[in-house]
Amino acid sequence: MRISSKEADVNRVGYLYYGSQALGNYIQWPGIDWCPASYDPRYRNWYTGGVSGPKDVVVVIDTSGSMSGRREELARDAAKRVIGTLTESDYATVVGFNGGSFSFSSDLVQATAAKRSEMTTWIDANVGANGYTSYRAAFSKTWDVFRSSTKTSGCNRIVLFLSDGEPNEWDESDYSAVRTEAQALGNVHVLTYALSSSADGEKLKRLSCENEGLFHAVPDSGNLGDTMASYYRLLSAKLKTCRVRWTEYVDWFTELPLLAACLPAYEKTNAASASSCEGGLEGLGDDGSGRVPQLIGVACMDLSLIVSQATIMAHPSWSIFWQEVQTQMKACPRAALSFQQLQTLRAEISAQSVCPGPSGPTPPPPPPSPSPPPRPSPPPPPLPSPPPSPPNPPSPPSPPAAPPSPPEMTSLILGVVGASVGGIAAIMIAVIGVRNKNCCSFRMCKMRPNGQDRKSKGAGAPSSTKIAVPIVQGHAVPITTPV
Repeated sequence: MRISSKEADVNRVGYLYYGSQALGNYIQWPGIDWCPASYDPRYRNWYTGGVSGPKDVVVVIDTSGSMSGRREELARDAAKRVIGTLTESDYATVVGFNGGSFSFSSDLVQATAAKRSEMTTWIDANVGANGYTSYRAAFSKTWDVFRSSTKTSGCNRIVLFLSDGEPNEWDESDYSAVRTEAQALGNVHVLTYALSSSADGEKLKRLSCENEGLFHAVPDSGNLGDTMASYYRLLSAKLKTCRVRWTEYVDWFTELPLLAACLPAYEKTNAASASSCEGGLEGLGDDGSGRVPQLIGVACMDLSLIVSQATIMAHPSWSIFWQEVQTQMKACPRAALSFQQLQTLRAEISAQSVCPGPSGPTPPPPPPSPSPPPRPSPPPPPLPSPPPSPPNPPSPPSPPAAPPSPPEMTSLILGVVGASVGGIAAIMIAVIGVRNKNCCSFRMCKMRPNGQDRKSKGAGAPSSTKIAVPIVQGHAVPITTPV
């Protein structure tokens, strides 16, 4: 930290940062003390994008009359919370339903910053409370959106379905229709949210159980926004571990575009086992135990800590580098989840979310067929001795040395960033491993050199940089170093 603070270029905006999954702790270098209770890194798009990868998302919101008042407000805030977690690698839209259905767009749209802003505005204007409740209209619109989409993430698909009431029309054939459509589209997971005690939890739970999803029962006093924005916990288990994810974002304070490389960290199976990047989690749960990778947190490093955006974009190899970054953004190393593994994720939500087991007893696997004993092979005939080798011809003279070429930027930067982010994750996990409620009620500790958070305005500017590290008892102990 001391060396980094002396060598840092204060004219170049860039950060190292880490968010913890268990408690929402946050640490950043360089920085100053900044610890608001409202900030939670687990619902920022650099975090969710780092653990969930590219995805197709349809947010389906009940706008029937029973949603009036507080529930209507909760639904709007939750939908906007989900949209705020998306990255430019994602494709999404929002569907509202009552007696009929309506949507932000007729197909999935790329979740650019501009489109996310448009969706947020649309939610405020269109998510209300009027009419009755038609699940059929909601799912019909959802499937139309998926089928009409020519551009998608090409990765996991999720439907986030929120309702607070009993559908006016729904019978056994409707479950079959939803299941058939989801299977025809492929890789669709239906996550359902029953808002308030009056919601028909049994129907919503069955919808999630039959479509490889998760069910959440949320009381009127519950935190619906956090609950819906935690969809990434399913998608995190659906991707293979140890993959660097790139995220573009605009720095709030300087309004400069930044490019971050993020790497999620997972618990090892035991203290002596290999890490996720060393293959320690390969095959986890294949033994029928239902174990899934347990997310610890996400570490990120902005590329501008190595070189400024303007400098790297002016490099002759920029187009090659950017093409490789986009390839990594779109990569979908999908992992299959067994029924037992899905049950593990459901049990982490609540006992109420656990689905009934498959109908009928599971037949035991057939015994292996006995193999005949191997027959002895006849001894090979003796090989003739090879003829003597001719003498080697004289070596030609060495060609003149080639002129020095510019460094190959793509592999160099990708290698440095990947190794650095992995090291950051290990360091940050160790740093904030001590859990104590004295540090912002487990929310975060954030530090910044210019006195303002990059995502909010209004703090004062200090006269020197404080490199602060949360340590014993969760307190931030600053080391003041002028830069």
